[in-house]
Amino acid sequence: MTALDPADPAVLAAARRERRAFELHRLVAAKIRQEPALFDRAREILKRWQATVSPGSKRYLDEWERLMDQGIEVTLRVALQDTERKSSPFSTLLSSQEREAWRRETAE
Repeated sequence: MTALDPADPAVLAAARRERRAFELHRLVAAKIRQEPALFDRAREILKRWQATVSPGSKRYLDEWERLMDQGIEVTLRVALQDTERKSSPFSTLLSSQEREAWRRETAE
C-alpha cells in the first residue's frame, strides 16, 4: 500500500473538505440540541429531496433516512464522525448569516 503524501494537492483538498463538513455538522448539531424541532424540519427537507432526487443520489438520502430513524443523538454522533456522508439535509438548517460565518471560518 502506498503512503499518502500530505503535500499532495488532492490530499490537501480532501482534508479541507472533511474539515469543512465536520465544522458544518458541528454547528448544526449544536443548533439542533438547542432547538430539537429542527431535527423534524431536517426530516421534512429530506422527504422533499427524496421526491425529486436523481437516481444516483437516492441512496445517500436513503442512508440519511435510516440514520435519522435512529434518533437525534445517534444521527448527530454519526454526522460528526462520518464527514464523508453525502447530501446532508442539515446544511439547510443554518441561517444565511451562520453559513457565511462558517464559510469565513473554514476558508483557506
